[in-house]
Amino acid sequence: KKNSEKPVRIHHHIIMNGGLDRDAVEELWRKRKRKGQKKGDRIGYCNADRLQASDDGIAALCNYLVKQAGGKKRWTSSHNLERPTSRTNDGKYNRRQIEKWARERPGREFWEKKYPGWTLTDSDYGVQYEYNDYTGWSIYLKLRKKE
Repeated sequence: KKNSEKPVRIHHHIIMNGGLDRDAVEELWRKRKRKGQKKGDRIGYCNADRLQASDDGIAALCNYLVKQAGGKKRWTSSHNLERPTSRTNDGKYNRRQIEKWARERPGREFWEKKYPGWTLTDSDYGVQYEYNDYTGWSIYLKLRKKE
């Protein structure tokens, strides 16, 4: 711990999608009930807030959650979850098209026309062009579904 940092009491952050509503999660944040009790004792405070995504999605929240103090890892991941699969579109465009786009660097409107119903997360970092000596050009898009 650095001198400039204030001590923080132990707390947990959980990001969930579906399955339980917020009231159920807050109600489950209790110890097991003992004989004769209707509900178990409260473990502490539980405040379930709805996630507010910005234009960058939840990047700011993720940065907050993984920040480290004093060189120590401050987070652990969930276990036994199914990892999302990254789907590549290697066959959708040919090499000549990709080389042309890498040279011209088309703007946001071009990519949003190519992928209707989706928008770039960030005008600067939503598109990345990378060149590799072995595989040639690659274009990486960060898209999010329009609401």
